Amino acid sequence: MKNETEILKRFENALMKTISKVEGSEVTLSITADTIKEFKEIIELSEHLKVCDICGKEFISKRNDSKYCSNNCAAKAYKRRLETKRPIQNEYNKTSQFYRMRIKRAKTKTEKDKLERKFEKYKINYQKKKEQHSNEKLSKEEFIDWIIKQKR
Repeated sequence: MKNETEILKRFENALMKTISKVEGSEVTLSITADTIKEFKEIIELSEHLKVCDICGKEFISKRNDSKYCSNNCAAKAYKRRLETKRPIQNEYNKTSQFYRMRIKRAKTKTEKDKLERKFEKYKINYQKKKEQHSNEKLSKEEFIDWIIKQKR
């Protein structure tokens, strides 16, 4: 809302500069080249006033096709698109990351070895499940559920 308010204030100030004489209900405007330039700038700014698709914050974009107010919001949008386009790969990555973190945080060598064996077994079984899914013996939902259950 801040950007929109700033643009409106700038517009009001530019308009007030053009008023040269007020008599009753008649207003005389005096428009100069500078005033026209100011109005053009205001119009250009308002054309680039956007609302971020992720956080809802208003921002002035540098390009006409901008959808996000920051790189952070663009990255969030990218992650969301990946999650919807590639849910199986996304869940596989999350589960693999889960195992890697558990292995990294293991307190003893025995615990670490056990987790590494479990992770290797998971990767082998993943390939088998992936083959079943490719052969349409396993639905997408069943495959994703199986991946998620491997974290337990």
